[in-house]
Amino acid sequence: MRKRLNTLRNVALGAGIVVALAFGTTEAWASDPCTPLPPHSCKYESNPDFYCTTLCGQNGYFPPDGACLQEYDCCVCLE
Repeated sequence: MRKRLNTLRNVALGAGIVVALAFGTTEAWASDPCTPLPPHSCKYESNPDFYCTTLCGQNGYFPPDGACLQEYDCCVCLE
C-alpha cells in the first residue's frame, strides 16, 4: 500500500510540473509573441520562415534568423 501511495505521489508531482511548464510557456508566448516588424503577415507566404529570416535581416537583426508563428501570423526574429 505504501508503495502505491509513493508511486501516486510521484506521478502527481510529475504531472504538476508538466502543467506548470506548459502554462509558463503559453504565457510567455501570449505576452508578446511577435517581433515588432511591419508587415505582420507571414502565414500566407510560400516559404514563411525564409520570409521572416529576410525581414529580420532587413531590420538589422544579426545574424539574420527568424521564424513564422502561424497561429499569430507574424514573425519572430531570433538573435
